[in-house]
Amino acid sequence: MSFLFPMLAWLGVAAAAAPVLLHLINLRRRKRIPWAAMAFLLESDQQHRSSVQLKELLLMAMRVAIILLAACLLGGLQAEEGLSDWFQRAAPRTLVLVDDSFSMADHSTDADVWRTAVAVAERIASPPTAATGEVTTVRFSELIHAADDEMFAAAPLGGEEARRRVRLLEERGPSQTAVGPAEALRRLAAISNRDREASYTNLYVVSDFRKKDLTTADELAELVDEAAAGAEPRFVHCAPDRRGNLSLSELRLLPGARAAGVEATLRLSVTNHSAIDAEGVVVRLTRDGAALPAVALDTIGAGETVTRQAPLRFATPGRHTLVARLDADAVPADNRRFLAVDLPESHEVLLVDGSSGGAEGRVFAAALRPQGSLRTGWRPEPRANDDPSAFDGLEQAAAVMLLDPTRLDSNAAAKLRAYLADGGGVLICLGPNADRGALGRRIFADAKTPLLPIGLDLPTQVAPPPDGAAPLALREHPLFKAFQGERNGFLPLIRMAMRWDLRPAEAPPEGSAPAERGYRVLAQTADGAPLILERTSGPGRLLVMLTTTARPPNDAAAPAWSNLATLPVFPILVNEIAGWLAVGRTRESDLTVGTRLAEGAVAARQANAGGPPDQSPAASLDPPSPAADSAAHSTPLLSSGIYSIEYPAQPTAATASGHARSVAQPRWTAVNVEPSEGDLTSTTTAEVASLAGGRASVVTADAFLDWPKDTRNASLGPWLGLLLLAALAGERALSNACSYVQARPAKASAVRGRV
Repeated sequence: MSFLFPMLAWLGVAAAAAPVLLHLINLRRRKRIPWAAMAFLLESDQQHRSSVQLKELLLMAMRVAIILLAACLLGGLQAEEGLSDWFQRAAPRTLVLVDDSFSMADHSTDADVWRTAVAVAERIASPPTAATGEVTTVRFSELIHAADDEMFAAAPLGGEEARRRVRLLEERGPSQTAVGPAEALRRLAAISNRDREASYTNLYVVSDFRKKDLTTADELAELVDEAAAGAEPRFVHCAPDRRGNLSLSELRLLPGARAAGVEATLRLSVTNHSAIDAEGVVVRLTRDGAALPAVALDTIGAGETVTRQAPLRFATPGRHTLVARLDADAVPADNRRFLAVDLPESHEVLLVDGSSGGAEGRVFAAALRPQGSLRTGWRPEPRANDDPSAFDGLEQAAAVMLLDPTRLDSNAAAKLRAYLADGGGVLICLGPNADRGALGRRIFADAKTPLLPIGLDLPTQVAPPPDGAAPLALREHPLFKAFQGERNGFLPLIRMAMRWDLRPAEAPPEGSAPAERGYRVLAQTADGAPLILERTSGPGRLLVMLTTTARPPNDAAAPAWSNLATLPVFPILVNEIAGWLAVGRTRESDLTVGTRLAEGAVAARQANAGGPPDQSPAASLDPPSPAADSAAHSTPLLSSGIYSIEYPAQPTAATASGHARSVAQPRWTAVNVEPSEGDLTSTTTAEVASLAGGRASVVTADAFLDWPKDTRNASLGPWLGLLLLAALAGERALSNACSYVQARPAKASAVRGRV
């Protein structure tokens, strides 16, 4: 048995010698004074000397004890080993939360952050001195993604089971998740509020405490209070100062036709999480296991992100993989990024045409699928607007274009709404045949829930632009790439004759933000009137063009509203519009590590991304039965890579025999790490303590491991406080008994009354 004396307690011990010294000094200051009456007094002193000396010695001892108790109380005296069990009412329960986000794999210098965290967990679970109680070691990823009963099993302190769990922690290494201390404490608080039995005497959070993971001071302090639930929280800081690290932060295809044989544009980005420039950065690409030309980024400035674009083509339809890799650095998990592509032969674009003679449908179809060997990846499907089945099968279309619609009944409007809600894209070109009443009632401002809050007024002529002025003012937008750079010479060739005006009440106020009106103006005529509008709220993408592109055939008297269809750049513009609208239907599936399988998923099988796309799966994850709580217990994807996620079979169209056939619907999906986790900017213990509002003690891992004694000790503060109060009361009583404290004199009036 022993006590732990902090430095302040030792200073108190030294100060306790002061009453003894003062007592001895006062004894030596006595002077012998001869006096005739001393004989009587000496005789009386002989009779009472023993009791007086005893009282004085007791008073001196009491004052020494007061100083010692006050010093130990202020110094935080703790009891260890067997005494700690005596001072605690129950055996201590210790919970150790270990950060296993992939930033903990940092090994850029002599320090290995993960091994340091494991050493701290081992010291807590197996103390160097004998101790009783239980310990539970939980990884952050388990705390977030595992069921409650799978992670809180306790083991005896210092026992073989506690050591085995630490060894398992070391063998498994960091995960690929990005769970930070704040998120872990939030989850622990939720569990503690639900299960009051899950309370602990000691709470340790072992983490690298990266700056990006810490929330505001007020919120973090509140989380500490809620998660600790009466336990004594301690933070062990394992990371040194900021390290240099590169992250592959982006790998995707730009909007366009994702189809076999069609050239796409690959966009990749690398972020330098460092205080110094990164030189000679090269990204290596692999397509379906075959190497592609590397992309050189050369120098990336400190804290900067560099983006490059490159052409990419997949020759055959079906499943394909693309893997980007960086050279090894401080953290390996973010040096690799995956892209999963499942390509059809072409994508259907539904053209619902109400223009005179089908003029609009013909020019759009020719632009989407020109004759000859040129492949665009689009398959136009023309339909007459007055056909009752014109809007059937919208779910099969990558994009829908309403060209000068003459009618729009409630059934068609409902199908368009459902299509947009499912991520579809719709273009509406308004010409002379447009039914503004039906459009207004069904989808524009007069609808109960408008898809676009605009009201159509009347068609009006467009005034020619002033000499030297551009006929259109275009915003910076991917749709207008055909009019930028070297191609901007086409913009002066545009002619606008007619357009639809907006009702004055619905016209966008000057300077109003797009979010305030639910849409933004992408193009304006020379007089400032809106011409192309884009919806900015809600799912799906909706574009409205307040003019048409072609002249009606065999009608020379009918005015051409614009000359867009006659320009060489028109096919490029139409393909850009189709690609922009189809993003929600053709975009590659990309999930982040830690994401749970979507509701209804049957299984997720991980494929070998380095080999051919049809190679057998390397791993498989089977979610729980449908009876389980899918929101809380669905299987998370905890490893990056390429997955084939299977969903229940869906009935398809009837076969020739008349029987409906059901097929599984696997989804080819890339799962990548969260790139921001690669930012290794760390904090100091003082910063963490400040953010925690003083609710937790914060110590570095080195200081924690250098402490030669066990860290689970009982605090003697309450006991010392009680003893100090008792000592103060005893000192007062002895002072009175020794006549060092005189009674208060009686009031003069009372004295006179007794005379």
